[in-house]
Amino acid sequence: MLQPIHLRTAEEMYRYSCEHEFGTGFGLRWGLRNFKLLEQRMEKGESAFLTFVGLHRFHSMSSHQRNFAYAITDRRILMGQVRSFWRIRFQSVPLNTIMNISFDSDDAIGVMKIMTSGDALTIGMSQKQALALSKELTELLPLIQELARKMSGLPDQEGTESRDEEAMATGSEDAGEASAAEAETAAPSEESVTASGETAAEDAGQAPSETDQP
Repeated sequence: MLQPIHLRTAEEMYRYSCEHEFGTGFGLRWGLRNFKLLEQRMEKGESAFLTFVGLHRFHSMSSHQRNFAYAITDRRILMGQVRSFWRIRFQSVPLNTIMNISFDSDDAIGVMKIMTSGDALTIGMSQKQALALSKELTELLPLIQELARKMSGLPDQEGTESRDEEAMATGSEDAGEASAAEAETAAPSEESVTASGETAAEDAGQAPSETDQP
């Protein structure tokens, strides 16, 4: 499983998005201002491992809410935008409510779709950005699934495998104990049969075979 990095500050999150070609928005000032909103909304101990920029609620090039900053953390997907006069838009989606993440693209635009139990978010971006982001999310998928299971109170995959192995080992021990018990139960009868065989052979005046030796 790919190990996550830990991004906590606006500078770290914006730099990550730029360096991985996941979007730059309208430049450094815009990036720091919008990712600062996400930094301020993070809970104690929360950190992001993937960040990007995209056109929020994208329907077409003329119908969207302009660029948002996004961060996938160990708990949620954070989405935010700082508007004029410091008005803000902010939304978060817990990882354990995400049903599917997919990408559609044509010759000009790529669209990321986040399906949750109660909403469907569409995020527009360049086709190049969509391809790069899709590849990264594919590698991070096991980590996201693991984090979602923990949030839902489900055992992690390693814990499940350990318990399965333990159950198999216990089953083997039980089977071994049962076999031993059967052998102990069967032993008197076998000895009785052997004794009877020896007695019969002696009565017939013949020596017992090796398999009949006590």
